Amino acid sequence: MTRNSIDFPVIRLNDRGMTVPELLVALSISVMLIASVLGSFVSAKEFYTTNMTEQNLQRDANLILEKIIQGKVEPGGTFRLSEAVSYTQTGINNLSFKGLDGIQRRISVNMDGSAIIYTHPTDSGYIMDEALYTVPPGTDLTLRFWVPSGSQYTGVDIMIDVGLSKFTMDGRFLSGSASTMVNIRNHAS
Repeated sequence: MTRNSIDFPVIRLNDRGMTVPELLVALSISVMLIASVLGSFVSAKEFYTTNMTEQNLQRDANLILEKIIQGKVEPGGTFRLSEAVSYTQTGINNLSFKGLDGIQRRISVNMDGSAIIYTHPTDSGYIMDEALYTVPPGTDLTLRFWVPSGSQYTGVDIMIDVGLSKFTMDGRFLSGSASTMVNIRNHAS
């Protein structure tokens, strides 16, 4: 024996091999282990997909709200909702407003509820409808403007709610929402 060698005990197996019942037991244990590992992978994938979908809905709701607040580039520059001097609400998801330039603009949900539309002037002088956001298939969109009613206000706050929701194939309800207040300096309804 050399200095670096290690003697391991030798285990001898029966020469007859495994019986059919022993083979079936070993096979069934192997199948159960494989099934549990695969089941864990499937569950983890479903959890990840659901979680990512909900995060995407939340991200999109925040993005929509940011686009509404930030406004769009127009011939005279970027017009923001906070710069409006008057507004008119024709429905809970339809807000018309004017700036100092006297031009009417509007943020609304289109007829089939699949997009948020911003109506504004263009370089050519025409009024154009531009989609601020178009919902993915199977997603429901809500846009609500909460405005005070009355004859005269200064520095009025308009509350804006944006919601996105979706049912998954397995019947789960996922949602994302965002809301904020925007101050409008003057208002004459």
